[in-house]
Amino acid sequence: MPDAIRNRIQIERLILCTKDEQLATEPEAMWYISTASLTAPLDHHWTNIFLYLTRKYMLSLGKRECDLPDFLRKQIILDLYMEEESLHSLRSWLFGKSFEHVKSRLKS
Repeated sequence: MPDAIRNRIQIERLILCTKDEQLATEPEAMWYISTASLTAPLDHHWTNIFLYLTRKYMLSLGKRECDLPDFLRKQIILDLYMEEESLHSLRSWLFGKSFEHVKSRLKS
């Protein structure tokens, strides 16, 4: 994982902790989808979610829309049922898995 993404995930985890959110960060979800796409092709909805998260991440780094690749310049809107809920479920699942990992490391 590139250091820039790892650092962003750590910062956003701290922010979510202060808000008492029990979700993984959006960069974590972006990275997970990226690596999952190496094992199986993404369908249309997961591709749209990945592009949405990637665009949001790149803009958060200070990139201007005109500096983005052409497929990320247009604003991406997630479908409420098929994409927003899937993203929320993924972030909840990732948070649970990371929490389980931390608990198991503390026990040993």
